[in-house]
Amino acid sequence: LVPDQLQNVTTLATVIASFAAANQLQDEAGLVAVTVMGIVLASQTKVPVHHVLEFNETLRIVFISGLFVLLGARIDPDTLREFEWRNIAFLAALVIIVRPLSIWLSTLRSGLSRNERFFLALTAPRGIVAASIASVFSLQLADLGVENSQILVSVTFTIIAGTVLLSSLGSRPLATRLGLVDPGRDIIIVLGANPVARAIATALEAQGAPVRLVDLDRHELVAARMTGLLAHRGSVFADKTWEQAGLHSAACFIALTSNDELNTIAARQAAAALGRKQVFQVPPGRPEHRTWWDLPTGTFARPLFARDLTYAELARRLDDHAKITATRLTERFTLDDHFHTHPDALVLFTVNAKGDIEIASDDNHRTPRTGDTIVAITRPVQVGRAPDPRPMTDAT
Repeated sequence: LVPDQLQNVTTLATVIASFAAANQLQDEAGLVAVTVMGIVLASQTKVPVHHVLEFNETLRIVFISGLFVLLGARIDPDTLREFEWRNIAFLAALVIIVRPLSIWLSTLRSGLSRNERFFLALTAPRGIVAASIASVFSLQLADLGVENSQILVSVTFTIIAGTVLLSSLGSRPLATRLGLVDPGRDIIIVLGANPVARAIATALEAQGAPVRLVDLDRHELVAARMTGLLAHRGSVFADKTWEQAGLHSAACFIALTSNDELNTIAARQAAAALGRKQVFQVPPGRPEHRTWWDLPTGTFARPLFARDLTYAELARRLDDHAKITATRLTERFTLDDHFHTHPDALVLFTVNAKGDIEIASDDNHRTPRTGDTIVAITRPVQVGRAPDPRPMTDAT
């Protein structure tokens, strides 16, 4: 009944009306009402709510940022200075005594390890809920004539600033020291289990990057698994496929099939989860699709390797007695030496000294440095014979 362009506004109006109606029936019941409404919307399957969730993320950032500004404007600087040391002492007691004690009591017989409980005890950032509740209580106390009600707000904002600062600066080092951070690298998801995708995935795994292939073709999936690659069977239109592949925790996504439309659809879905910077798609193969790149930036994913390097061209080069090689650049063997030895090399990706992988793309202008490893499609160099003059695009 509601047009698509009005669904976000209608949802927002309904939420506000529900909040106001619940508060009229019972004080402070509005928050419960809209929370239940959100649970119901997320649980039902009859109406799509993805666009509402995206709209909600934008509203959340705007509202929380504005609310912090409004609540912070109520703080009297003189109150902060007057109770400065007491506020800091209260913050220290909360972080050192109260939080660890509450975590210890609440996690008894929970199955958490000692390091996990220790991490929970020392990371407890406070946020907008504490600030808003403290402001509401402060206003109610002031209406009742309670003196120094402003102290509650100043203490709360001191706690928010202190806990957020401690957690943001110390949580990652603390988790690493306690052994709670997974040392494994983020996965790379490749759409397609065809020979080209298998060859590139094998090269990525040879450099230590975990790769997961996604395809519907059973024969291609069997061939991928026979080579030791992790492959999932599923459609790009099914959320379950993305969940099984681990899209939301992936380092990047590569659409590498011979179907131009499928690559584009999958790349758009991946970009919604990872951002366009981490999503690549092989350039379209059909001539009528070459005009896609003339559309505004963001319509499609980043071009994989080079704009004119289609799937068919990749397959031809891999079949034409070429192979994927990895070459580490040193002071004695530089980037110029590499291209002098392999003038027709096509760079697929580079690996820096830390092991980070950077996929080659037409819009990537970073030059590999000494210590980097170049992974490229090259032809064997034959002694005493001039290199094949057929060009291969340099995608660095």
